[in-house]
Amino acid sequence: MDMITWIWLIAGIILILSEFLVPGAVVAFLGASAIIIALGRWSGWIDSLMESFTYWFVLSMSMVLLFRGSLTKLFPSESHVEYVDEDLDAFGEIAEVLEEISPEHEKGRIRLHGTTWAATTGTGTIPPGEKVKLIEREELVWFVEACSAENTQSSDL
Repeated sequence: MDMITWIWLIAGIILILSEFLVPGAVVAFLGASAIIIALGRWSGWIDSLMESFTYWFVLSMSMVLLFRGSLTKLFPSESHVEYVDEDLDAFGEIAEVLEEISPEHEKGRIRLHGTTWAATTGTGTIPPGEKVKLIEREELVWFVEACSAENTQSSDL
């Protein structure tokens, strides 16, 4: 066996082993193709370096396109998808009033999770520095109500 055949064989083995580090069932097919090219060179079916790369490219792409879907069905990866609704999680939280909020004014401002938001209320005037409870959000405006003294534990103001 010539040196190029050995390089194809070693590269194929390394690529197959690297599938454990880079999962996705792609690198293993590249390695398997490289081993097939090494066998083709050893048997004399493939002669030149350019021919080796051409066959390797075509064989690799064919294997990935034809067999990857079947392999991932046989060996499914572990995945977890969870729906996150930030608004739903924020309802009932306590925020700090930065600008006066009243039904007469168009909007005041509150601080929530390190940023400020427009806020409005339908219950009366709430001065700056007071704590409010988040009731509802419509687009970028929070509807709030004043908190009683015992419910003023703020979360991530």
